[in-house]
Formats: sequence, structure tokens, C-alpha cells
Amino acid sequence: MTTRYTVAEKGKALASNPPALGPPRLRMRAPDFDPTDLIKENSLTLVGRLTNTREQRMSAVLPYLARKWNLDASSGSDLGNGCFQFRFNREEDLRDTLHNRPYQYGRWMIIIQRWEPVISQTFPSQIPFWISLRGIPLHYWHEKVVRNIGLELGELETYEVTKTLARVRVIVDGLKPLIMEAAMDYDSGEESIISLEYENLGSHCTNCYRLSHLQSQCSERTTTVLTEDFVSEQLKDQRSSTPPQPKARETREPVERHTKPFQQRLDRHGRAFGNRISSTTLHPPGPRNKLSPSSFYQNNPRTTQRQKDSNPYNYSSPPYTRRRHNNQEDRHGDGSSGESKRRSPVLQWKAKSPLLEQEPPRQSVGRNLEAVDFPPSHEQPTIEEVMEDIREATLQYINCPDPMESAARKQRVLQSEMNGDVEEAATRILQASTSSGMARSETLLIADTSIAVAQVDTAADNSARPARKRGRPPKPSERRATVRNHIDT
Repeated sequence: MTTRYTVAEKGKALASNPPALGPPRLRMRAPDFDPTDLIKENSLTLVGRLTNTREQRMSAVLPYLARKWNLDASSGSDLGNGCFQFRFNREEDLRDTLHNRPYQYGRWMIIIQRWEPVISQTFPSQIPFWISLRGIPLHYWHEKVVRNIGLELGELETYEVTKTLARVRVIVDGLKPLIMEAAMDYDSGEESIISLEYENLGSHCTNCYRLSHLQSQCSERTTTVLTEDFVSEQLKDQRSSTPPQPKARETREPVERHTKPFQQRLDRHGRAFGNRISSTTLHPPGPRNKLSPSSFYQNNPRTTQRQKDSNPYNYSSPPYTRRRHNNQEDRHGDGSSGESKRRSPVLQWKAKSPLLEQEPPRQSVGRNLEAVDFPPSHEQPTIEEVMEDIREATLQYINCPDPMESAARKQRVLQSEMNGDVEEAATRILQASTSSGMARSETLLIADTSIAVAQVDTAADNSARPARKRGRPPKPSERRATVRNHIDT
């Protein structure tokens, strides 16, 4: 027994309600009342709209505009759908804000308009721009022409015409595409294209010229790209359906082959090439090898014959090779090197040639410096020079950072000069330089030594300062007392 199902059970019943295109919506009617008081209360209110809600956040735009217009943060509020409002306290502040339009945030335009008691989804939408006009003929550069262009573009506020500039301030609809060009017709039947440049224009789409998105997000561009792809596919199908046309055979001239020898060939001037130049003459001579004498390469018949055949300048340079100059056994171990059974040449030591033995022996660097650059000085210093050196040494001896020690040294130098020790030291230096031929550079050392000896002798004669004992140095107080006693004596 077969079972029969109803239409509802089969699921083939017609839908009673069409599918909803959006969220559920409740429709109601506004009550009747007089809104005159609310209209007066909102007479000093500005209403704004964000052109790109993806890039402009309402929570950041409201504080930014409040600081820019010197208003309280609580005076602005979000109205939804990308719209907001600001309440002003004075009419002058509201007019100044409207006069400084247009405004931007994040390089995107903001539509600002004075509130009006209208009910529209496109309010606010008006935004003013200064538009520069390019392309007006010079014999039509007149105020009437500029004013007429402004009236055609939108609501004209003002215009400006100078000898070099023509621009209009027009309020345009910010929700529609911007007009970037205009065609002007003349009585003669001709026309001219006038380009429009919007001042202070932020980011916009360069495809549809709307203020709400970029070119990469333009829906019209996607449609255009799909259409172009479709056309390109149709063209490909047409090309694939048509049989390919045979290509015309290209005729090439036969290439001339050189059958003559190189010496008999002619250049473009009709002159013969002549003999080839050997490439070995272009290489510079190599360094001289002192370990292996040149007789090895000169006695080699292979290199000698090669040099005679190829080098007209009798150039003697050893051939370059990468082979090792030692005995190598064969891979098979029988001492042979395959079919050719060749062995690499072995370097052997030979005596120097007579030409090398005749060369004068070289001198060391030190001997050369002593003989040429720094010859020994045999001049005998004078008494004035010795005394000058002693004075310099004395000044260096007196200069001491410790004032007490410096005063003590001055006293010793004075005592030495009074006793004639300085003249005696100079005489000894002259005698020593005459007898041994010492250089003048040792004068300072001898002078310093003589002064030290004189100081020791003077100290021993005067017996003013006791002999220094071994161990720790005396205390500062004892040292000062000793120096003071020495100066007094």
C-alpha cells in the first residue's frame, strides 16, 4: 500500500511572505505638535558628516573639532550614520567656522553645514571649494565668463579674476562625484575644455571622483575591469577560431664567407690587414727568478723555438703552467703517465752565472744609513755651545713642581756658580770631546753629571745636610726643617 504525502509535507508549498531584505522594521506615525521652540533652540547648531567612516572614527573626530573651534567637548554629539552636531553660543563663532570651510581629518574631507529644519537622508551634503579654472582663452578672460562657469558648477558664493588667476568659490554636493572638466561652447561653433582644480581637496577616488573611497575600493572600477576581461576573452576566442595565417618566408642575403687568407683581406678603407700581431708581445716581462737561473729556460728547446717564431723583439719570458715540478707516480703505480708517458720537468740547482758573481756585494741598510744619511760629526764644540747646553740643563733641573725643592735646587746652582764648578765642568767636556771624538749629543749628559758631582762636593764641604739613611723617607715636617736649615747655612 503506497503512502501519499501532502504538499506541505513534501516542502513544495509556495512561500507566503517574501524574504526580508534587511532587519525587521516598524513603521509608525509622528504625533502632531508645534516644533517652533526646538527650532529656535537649535538655531546655533552645526551638523557634520564623515565622508569615509572606515578611516575616520567618530570618537576621535569630535575632540579634534572641539579643540579646533575652541568649544567644550560636551557640545558635540554623535547623531548616527556618520553624522554629528556641535552647539555654539554665539553667532559670530558659527559664521567664522563656516567661513573657514572645508575641513579635513585623516586626509579625508568632512562635510560641515548649518542646521536646517529639514528631514532628509542626504543632509548635510553641501561643501564649499575654491576652484581654479584652467584653459579659458585669453580673449574670453572676463568676469562674466568666470561668473557663468561658477553658476553652472553649483551655488556660487564669490569669484576672483586677476591677470594671471581665475577662480570661483562654489558649494557643491559632497555625496556626488566631483566635476573635474567642463566644455565651453562659443558662437563660432568651437569649444574649449576647461580643467577644474579643487583647492584643499583631500583623498578621493580618481576613477569615479567621489569623496567616500579610494580607487582601489571603487565598485565602478571592478565593473570596468570585469568588462575589459570579458572583451579580452572574446578576442582570444575569435583568434583561436580563425586559422593561423602562414608567415611570409623571409629572404636573407647569403653571408659572405672569407676564403682569402688573413694577410690579403681588406678593411673598409681598402687597405690590407697584413701579418697578425702576436699576443705574447702584449704581456709585460715577468719578475726575475733568483732561485732557478734563467739558463733553464734559455736552454729549453721548446721555449727557445716558440720565442723565435712568435716574438720579434726577442722577448724571453717563461711559459705559464699549472703543472707541478716534481716526480709523480702514475695512478697505476708503474711510473708511467698514461699513453703519452710524459714527465713534468724537475727543477735542479745550478751555480750562479758569471754575470751574477761580478755584481758588487750589497751593503746592509744600517751601513748605508751611517755612510750616507747620518755621517759622523767630527766638529769640536766651542766653549759657548757647551755653556749654552749647561744653562739649558740647569733650567730643566731648577723647574720642579714642589716649591721647596725648587728653592733648594736654586740655592745649590748658585753655590756651584760661586765656586766655579760650571766653568770647570765645561772644560772637562771639551777635553773629553777632543780626546774621544764624542758627538755633541752627549754634552747634556756630561754636563748633568758634572753638576751632580759638584752638588755632592758642595754638600760634603758645607756638611749642611746629613747623609740620607736607608729606609722610609722623613716626614714632611722634618723635610721642611732640613731644607730651611740648609738655606740658612
